[in-house]
Amino acid sequence: MSEFQDTGILVVPAAGKASRALGLSGYGAVPKAFTNAGHRGCTVLEEITTEALKSGIKDFCFIIGNDDEKPVYDRFFNPLEKDPGLEEYLEAKGRTAIIDELKSRTKVNVHFELQPRPTGFGNAVSLAGNTIKRHYPDPGDIFIGVALSDDMVLSRTPALRQLLDARKSSDELVVAVSPVPVDDAKKFGVVVADESSRVNDRHKAGNGVFRPKEILEKPESPPLSRLRDGDRALAIVGRYILGYEDIVFLKGREGAMDQEADFTDLIQSHIDSSTLIAVELEGRWLSVGNPLDAQKAALAYALAPAPDSSEPSEEDLILLKYASELLSDRESDR
Repeated sequence: MSEFQDTGILVVPAAGKASRALGLSGYGAVPKAFTNAGHRGCTVLEEITTEALKSGIKDFCFIIGNDDEKPVYDRFFNPLEKDPGLEEYLEAKGRTAIIDELKSRTKVNVHFELQPRPTGFGNAVSLAGNTIKRHYPDPGDIFIGVALSDDMVLSRTPALRQLLDARKSSDELVVAVSPVPVDDAKKFGVVVADESSRVNDRHKAGNGVFRPKEILEKPESPPLSRLRDGDRALAIVGRYILGYEDIVFLKGREGAMDQEADFTDLIQSHIDSSTLIAVELEGRWLSVGNPLDAQKAALAYALAPAPDSSEPSEEDLILLKYASELLSDRESDR
């Protein structure tokens, strides 16, 4: 069993065309990660970046579809450098807090790998191996986080931090899971777990840690995980922690595989070796894969206090009052 690592890189697969949400990306004008659905209308990318930084991750590898997308990300991570007049403008407006926040982004190391054809999630993650080999002397000494570019988790403890807290060995693949209505479970990969699969020595991580017996991809009749607090469908969230050997597996090994492996194959290999760990996240999983989900996510963030605050701010109270007025108006119109 390998020693646990405390240095890592976050891989963000973002080469998809977002065909279900073209309007959210300005019909391809910006990557889908720039959908405004987070706290105070910030982008999904900003939520993911904040989550990673609070989890101790400062290296990012974005898997993108073409080189034309790089300037959009560069502008996000270095806005003051790309617009020399912006800092002066913000200073004149007394917005120094925003300046400090924007400067903090320059601490992030950003890398890119191209996936010109949509050849799958496993392929996208495997491409990060090129960046890892270039920038880490010993790739086996790091962990690889994965965050899907259309998933956010509204929680006090960052989702990636919850996964890292549950990981005891670099041999383990850690996946995030969250309860979903049974009728919706068929849209996702589903973890099958019961009390015998609960891992009790990692209680600080999330709402529960399991060693799943099975994972099914979009099952027509989703099975329920049978737990003490009720039967639930536990769907896989777009957050993972891998080791470099998992990247090697996805790329394919001579004599073992003729072609790159799908991510489902990787998960199954860890189930077979009892090294798959599932963390039931504390918090609310929010997807922005389509316009309705993006609106639901924006509403959830609008009505929730900031993750680092237990008390509603003045802005929170304004939003809550406005939501109440809208609901009242809707009732009056009926």
